[in-house]
Amino acid sequence: MSYPTEDAAFYSWWNSRKIIVDGAVIRITAAQIKTLNASPVVLLQAPGAGLAWHFDHVTYQYKFGTAAFGNVGNADLRIYYEGTPTTYSPINSLGFLDQIIDMVAANTIILPTLASPRGQSICENQRVMLQKNAGPEYSLGDGELYVTMSVSLHRFS
Repeated sequence: MSYPTEDAAFYSWWNSRKIIVDGAVIRITAAQIKTLNASPVVLLQAPGAGLAWHFDHVTYQYKFGTAAFGNVGNADLRIYYEGTPTTYSPINSLGFLDQIIDMVAANTIILPTLASPRGQSICENQRVMLQKNAGPEYSLGDGELYVTMSVSLHRFS
């Protein structure tokens, strides 16, 4: 793997503390989908002091039930570390949760640039959350969402 020169030392340090974890698959029920704006869903629990989740790929699989979701609007489903507004791997709900067939979408996680300093607390011992980022709650639908994440656990010194 090659990295920009200014980040090479950081990536070398970061990768030396990586603990490989298999992909996580999280099932989101229709009831949870309908309240994603007000009640974000925990995808990964806080890993503990000195540890941080690193996720680099996510697949969203929508399993249509008998009714598509309404109030989809132009809102995104967003993944984020609890306690920070930074969004990772958003997908637009429009054309996804409002469909009457099974759907799939995949994204590579774009982490904030590491060339500029970041507080370690942005990710250390933080839960990873899923939320609808705007607008009214979804309505009507009865399908399920499966979120599959490629994750690893990193240990800070």
